[in-house]
Amino acid sequence: MLVSFAKGYHALCSALGRCLRSATYSRVADGVEGGAPTVTKRRAGYASALIALGNIALRLLGTGTRILSQREWEERETHLYGVLYGEEARATPGELELPKLPGVPLAELLRDPAVSRTHRERALRLSARALRRLHDLGYTHADAMASNVLVDMSRDEARWFDFETVHSTNESPVARRADDVRALLYTCAAAADGQELSRVVDVVLEAYGHEETGCAVARRARRLFPRPLAFHLGQAGLSFGRLRQLSAALSETQRLPT
Repeated sequence: MLVSFAKGYHALCSALGRCLRSATYSRVADGVEGGAPTVTKRRAGYASALIALGNIALRLLGTGTRILSQREWEERETHLYGVLYGEEARATPGELELPKLPGVPLAELLRDPAVSRTHRERALRLSARALRRLHDLGYTHADAMASNVLVDMSRDEARWFDFETVHSTNESPVARRADDVRALLYTCAAAADGQELSRVVDVVLEAYGHEETGCAVARRARRLFPRPLAFHLGQAGLSFGRLRQLSAALSETQRLPT
């Protein structure tokens, strides 16, 4: 009976998650500035109203995250590009021009059947290590999906981008880091559909290398009725069965009692 209720809750949250993810408020365009490739992000005229509604939904769902206003986003993105990559971003009214980072989104690499298992695992390791570096510098991402990290195999590095969301300061540091790792794992599991989940979990957690954070992720994943599930499924469209498999793999990796 409990499992039946959990499946119904999952179906409801899946539908709500699709609605949340479909709410777009910015556009991205490639360009060139001074001979160097750039990316320009421009928010739509209705973005402020949509973001306000989105933040109400995020609070009601208990996600512990918030979408930034235009000014806050420009400051955060500009600051982190400088700290992480030594790159300079340029803000103009209504838009932000960023240096184009090299690489391919991790999600694309995981979905590509032409990419070998060895290269997929290498991409997972690079992404997890880059996330750990971000955390070690005192920051979290708050939307750490596999589509928000670029992997450059030729340079053996990964770079996170798209810092429009922040974690609430009411969340503990461990909870904030665990939410980032959870988002990475969930979206990797969705992108790598059909691949062995336990191996994805092992590679990511081993490369990230922080046992307390891994245990926090595993404990949260075991909940059948998590309040933020709609948000989580908006990030990663996992089936009920796939989500339970991921929970089991996390529990096994972290040696949590069944």
